[in-house]
Amino acid sequence: DPPSHPDYAAYALTLIEAEMSRMSEDPSVDTTAARYLSGVRSYTPSFSAVVSEDLRALSSNGGEAPVRPSPRPIAAAAPKGALAGDVQAWRSAVSKSKSALEGGHAELVNLELLASFGQGKWKAYLEDLTGAKGRAEGRVKEVLLGVDGVNAGRKATQEEAKAGSDVMTRKFYELAAKNAHLKGAIEEERRKRQKTK
Repeated sequence: DPPSHPDYAAYALTLIEAEMSRMSEDPSVDTTAARYLSGVRSYTPSFSAVVSEDLRALSSNGGEAPVRPSPRPIAAAAPKGALAGDVQAWRSAVSKSKSALEGGHAELVNLELLASFGQGKWKAYLEDLTGAKGRAEGRVKEVLLGVDGVNAGRKATQEEAKAGSDVMTRKFYELAAKNAHLKGAIEEERRKRQKTK
């Protein structure tokens, strides 16, 4: 079906440009990740295969726009043979071409929006990721300090136990020596009594 507006493509582009102008960044507005992502889980932006391919090409071409054929034909094939004189066939071909052209414009606008605003999303994501990394590193330090405290407590307990064990061992040998001395004295006393009998 033909669009209701006489110059639909120009009208659509005007609407898109008006929307884009409302989306432009205002320097007085706080756009930091802390403001927009506080309490929100991190996300991994995902793009369509075509956009991902374009992003890879941009990074490998030093920021130059990739040169690639359009993923969809811009114009539909003209009617041939018996349909070459059929008005309805030509209308259908023109309608398909307009649709393909609008799709190409939509892709171009999406890429322009990605170029303008995609970096802000990545920046916010990376700030959130950096914050999560900092929190994780802080937690690791806390755990390591706790482990060091536990190890120090165990070492102190072991040293106390060793000191107590050393005292007990010394006492054991002292008592064993006294016991041996008493045993010898008892034996000596027994021999003396047997002689006196």
